Amino acid sequence: MLRTKPVEVLGMYSEMIRTLDHNTLKFIVEELQQEVEQEKASKEAAVKAAQAEKETAMEAAEKAKQAAKDAEQREKAARAEIEELKRQLTELKRQ
Repeated sequence: MLRTKPVEVLGMYSEMIRTLDHNTLKFIVEELQQEVEQEKASKEAAVKAAQAEKETAMEAAEKAKQAAKDAEQREKAARAEIEELKRQLTELKRQ
C-alpha cells in the first residue's frame, strides 16, 4: 500500500499523529487540573487549620484576660480586707 498510495498512507499517518497529539494534550490538561485541585484542597485545609488555630489562640487569650481580671478583683478584695483588718486592729489597740 505504501508503494501504491503513499499520499494516502501519509494522510493516515498524519491523522494518527493529530489524534495522538490531541489525546496527549487532553491527558496533560487533565493531569494539570488534578494537580491544581489537589493543591487547592491542600491550601484550603491549611487555611482551615490556621483559622482553627487562630480561634483557639483567641479563646486562650480571652481566658487569660478574664483570669487577669479575676486575679485583679481578688487582689483588690484582699487589699480591702487587709485594710479593714488593720482598722479593726487599730481599734482593738485603742481599747
